[in-house]
Amino acid sequence: MPLYMDLHKMPNITMDEAKKAHVADELLQGRYGVKYLQFWVNVEAGLLFCLVEGPDKTAVENVHRHSHGHVACAVVEVDPSYCSLIMGNNIRIDQGLVHRESGIMDPGTRFILTVSFYAKVADQSLKTRESIINKFAKYNGRRIKLSGEDSQVSVFDSADEALKCAKDIQAELSKNKKNTSFTIGLSAGQPVTENNEFIEETVRLAKRLSHIAEEGYVLVSPLFGELCNDDVTKKGNKNVRLLTVAEESFITQCCEILDEQISNESFSIDTLVKAAGMSRAQLYRKIQALTGKAPNTFIRDLRLEKARGLLKRKTGMFRRLLSKSVSVIHRTSQSASRSGLDVCLRSWLSYLFPFTL
Repeated sequence: MPLYMDLHKMPNITMDEAKKAHVADELLQGRYGVKYLQFWVNVEAGLLFCLVEGPDKTAVENVHRHSHGHVACAVVEVDPSYCSLIMGNNIRIDQGLVHRESGIMDPGTRFILTVSFYAKVADQSLKTRESIINKFAKYNGRRIKLSGEDSQVSVFDSADEALKCAKDIQAELSKNKKNTSFTIGLSAGQPVTENNEFIEETVRLAKRLSHIAEEGYVLVSPLFGELCNDDVTKKGNKNVRLLTVAEESFITQCCEILDEQISNESFSIDTLVKAAGMSRAQLYRKIQALTGKAPNTFIRDLRLEKARGLLKRKTGMFRRLLSKSVSVIHRTSQSASRSGLDVCLRSWLSYLFPFTL
């Protein structure tokens, strides 16, 4: 039977109210061929997530509607194995309410760590990948395997453990800067969103942060920083940057514009400026401050990262995107010598086709 997870927005909800609603669901679920399994409550945010088996979304919604009237604002079908990976198995359930193994109530929030790295030689790439995966396990992370992605991604139940893992990976990879470059992104979010997505929004943000971070840096989302007991901005956290809400919003806006325009061969800085609704000077200052890159370089890097992903998926869009990316390199290197331009092109082609040049 299909498995669903839903989202309820219930400001000021209490534990007793949540448990009573679950009991009411259990009393009525048999009529609709539904089975409510467990639920997570985030009291501070006023959010509740239910995990339920049912023949379809309508049956799932009808139980809520007729048992207590609190209809979900989003219902998404989830793969049982993937749901288990994201939400974890080491849990305790009390009258349907999920607690962590330690006994602490689980609010459902999950923390995503993404590491993007590039190694110059195959052996080093494999060693780096293995080292990252081992660090995930050391800090109780659960690795997420994403199709067509070279980035290493893990989900954590604890922001503190995710940050410790990121810093440990950062320290380890920094020992070999000559052969390996890397960036890290950390994000936090709820499992189900109003867009009917299951954890995708949080994973997408972590990947974007890792793609735009300065080399060797850990870029942290505002919500992650808020939920982490460790002060992300303290002096001991070297090369770790916490974004503001406005900065995250700006990054998301730029990345969404680039995603929408990915096949537009005439895309330029002027296109981004117009779509973002700001001046070239404003755009330059913001991108430079957040990424340490000029806007042209920022666009080029994101396009090439997308091209590499498309190459791994063997999609037809890759050739067009690569052609446009190379033309961007030419335009942004007009003042460079011919030999310098060749080095730039060779560097990025070796990134797209590692170990073949």
